[in-house]
Amino acid sequence: MTILKTPVEAHFEVGEIDTRDILLCGRTTDAEFFHDRWHVVGNLPLPERGIIPRPCYKLGPKEDARLVDFDGKFLRRATAFEWENLDYQNSASPGLYEDAFKAHHGVVAEKPHFAKYHIEHMRAQAALVLG
Repeated sequence: MTILKTPVEAHFEVGEIDTRDILLCGRTTDAEFFHDRWHVVGNLPLPERGIIPRPCYKLGPKEDARLVDFDGKFLRRATAFEWENLDYQNSASPGLYEDAFKAHHGVVAEKPHFAKYHIEHMRAQAALVLG
């Protein structure tokens, strides 16, 4: 899921969204969509490479760390560098994304853990393991 920095017009083409305007991205549950508090404004396939990062993740304890791709496919054992620097794959609550969006706009206080869901962090994570 991606959340833009600025609101979009009521009627627009999804393909016309400026991907440089992405603020947050990551996985979440569908609770806010299910209860009709959030609305899907478009649905496009995730490109293989490009603007939306597809980071790898570490899996398991340090002594048996594995490296999995964005889709959860096992790649190989993780290196010590990857163990120290990669995130575990996770899914954050819709409320976390909402609070991070509000913090970006100065409505609520910024919290350190919001940074993990910013597009810049996801891009940095994706750059740690190339190919």
